[in-house]
Amino acid sequence: MTTKKHKYFTPIMVVGSIVAVILYLIVAKLAASASRDVFMMTNPAAIQQALKANPNDEPALRGLAFQYKIAHNYTRAITTYRHLLVVDPGAVDRHYKIGMCFQRTGDTQNTVLQFRPVVQLNGMMERVSKKTLPCVQSQGNP
Repeated sequence: MTTKKHKYFTPIMVVGSIVAVILYLIVAKLAASASRDVFMMTNPAAIQQALKANPNDEPALRGLAFQYKIAHNYTRAITTYRHLLVVDPGAVDRHYKIGMCFQRTGDTQNTVLQFRPVVQLNGMMERVSKKTLPCVQSQGNP
């Protein structure tokens, strides 16, 4: 017994297979990028090696800033996050991280200055913790 094939059956299967492969490649690329970020945050030697090869390597710079932050070296963390802003000016989360470093040093004025772009540009008000919100509001944040 023979079955009659629908004329669109084969093209639909081909397109579906292509879409599946593309989605797999996208997910694999994202997973590789995320695992490199985690590796950079936990491996200072890899950070230094990556920065020697490319001083603007974003995962390495994020890892370096994280290492400074957990070591309570907020001045260097701020400098590194600012370098990241030069590399990628649209990354609003860097302002948040700089603001958190300033907050930990007790610099309320710079904390507010760094949180403003976060609140205005990205609508990330929920990321500003309840601890820092009163300080932002007391400085007349719009």
